[in-house]
Amino acid sequence: MKKYYMLTIVSLFIFCSNASAQTIFSDSFDTNAKPVWGNEIGKWVASGGVYYATEPGNSPVAYSSIITQKNLRDFTVKIDIKNCQDGGIFLRSVKCKDNNVSGVLLVTLGSSNQLYWHIVSCEIVGPIENSVTIPDLKGSTIHLKIVVSGNTYSVYLNDKSKPVTTLTTDKFSNGSIALYSNSSQSFDNIIISKMKKKNVAK
Repeated sequence: MKKYYMLTIVSLFIFCSNASAQTIFSDSFDTNAKPVWGNEIGKWVASGGVYYATEPGNSPVAYSSIITQKNLRDFTVKIDIKNCQDGGIFLRSVKCKDNNVSGVLLVTLGSSNQLYWHIVSCEIVGPIENSVTIPDLKGSTIHLKIVVSGNTYSVYLNDKSKPVTTLTTDKFSNGSIALYSNSSQSFDNIIISKMKKKNVAK
């Protein structure tokens, strides 16, 4: 018995979303810092292939933001931190009045061998959240990958496959990335990427 199949061809556009990582900023500080660093507080310099604040501090907070990337939402940051002491990275940050900054702050407190989070709202620094102890963190060189997706912030240490600490908050929907320093630690090899969606018609 023969089976007959009738094919009805309908013209449809089907869009397949293929996501791939797109680098939107990088700096190795080999000769100097790229001019898009804001260098707002702390008199930051690039020297010896690293970037650091010559006047680190907490009052006001010493930070330097990437002024060309002000509305980041979902992204990944990869960065090396050398001589880990006391500093960190602001995510989805926004500058306030009086030299303050708001955002999610990942603190690398090498002096106490800890990584943890703060929610910072201008002059108000929230409590320590989701602290994790990292043996021998003090004075070491570490590689961090920070993934920001929706309301979740995840930190991967030294290319490990599982995050060492995460934070979930809906306080900030977008903003810039800034480096923070309250010690002699320095930063190197920053790469920022975001997911690039490609629509393919079939």
